[in-house]
Amino acid sequence: MKRVLIVGCPGAGKSTAARTLSETTGLPVIHLDRDYWQPGWRMPDGDVWRATVNALAAEPRWIMDGNYSGTLAQRLARADTLIHLDYPTGLCLWRVLRRTTLGWGRVRVDTGPGCPERFDVEFLHFVMNYRRDQRARDMERMADFAGEVHRFTRPAELTAFIARYRISTTAKAADEFILAAARYEKIAAVEGIELTPAMKQRFRDATETGASPDEYRNAIIDAHRKP
Repeated sequence: MKRVLIVGCPGAGKSTAARTLSETTGLPVIHLDRDYWQPGWRMPDGDVWRATVNALAAEPRWIMDGNYSGTLAQRLARADTLIHLDYPTGLCLWRVLRRTTLGWGRVRVDTGPGCPERFDVEFLHFVMNYRRDQRARDMERMADFAGEVHRFTRPAELTAFIARYRISTTAKAADEFILAAARYEKIAAVEGIELTPAMKQRFRDATETGASPDEYRNAIIDAHRKP
């Protein structure tokens, strides 16, 4: 995954999912709410907003959260992975109300500056009627997406997906370290460098912290340079 788009009804937890997945993948997060809303909850000019979305989507790597159906096609054209949080209305509405209550008057990390949390009747109405008024159109826009699609109807499914991806990523990294170790030990043997216990321990430490296998290579180079 290099460009991941997370969509769904407001209150589904798109921003939280983006940050959690970023911790696992290392991909940078783009919260569209932060780029859309101007101070005082003012909306940007339509042409300006489309240009902003194009610029953000043009980045080589990202996790981008936010529905904004009018620019969904632009973002889908760039994404390689789509995560759709297709949660029940009741859950989304409850999460919005909880977020509003707990964050009242404060600016969220995923919202633009000068946009404190507030009680917005029109927004709550949108959430309540999202599945009736908006979901079908969003599903139609997503239907032709050529990349990988993950659609979750319960938060537990998303949690399990991220856990599986984390395990898979960790296992892949371990395999890469094992191959790197064998490769660099061959280099050491050819160049007549003795791999000391301290150097081998440095490699083991690197595997546990997720550092680059180049850590081990650097240890060999350092030893080789010693007089």
